[in-house]
Amino acid sequence: MRVLHVTDAYLPRLGGIEMHVHDLARAQAAAGDEADIITMTRGRGALDAPGSAMVIRPRDGAGTTAKARFLFSNRKYGVDRGYDVVHAHA
Repeated sequence: MRVLHVTDAYLPRLGGIEMHVHDLARAQAAAGDEADIITMTRGRGALDAPGSAMVIRPRDGAGTTAKARFLFSNRKYGVDRGYDVVHAHA
């Protein structure tokens, strides 16, 4: 199964939702699912996703305009790439 997690906050920010999404994606990957994450949180050198998951995020130096472009260009990411399930965490 292909799962996409859509979350406003993810690692390297550290809190409840960030760890929840990370742990959930890790558990899904361990069960044999493909679990990817799309977030507005910039990477700043963070370890990305658990296992083979992919994290889609704005570039590290992205400002307001670049983030708006990121949102606009990825608004149909899950549909366009054929995910079976989209989990929204906001």
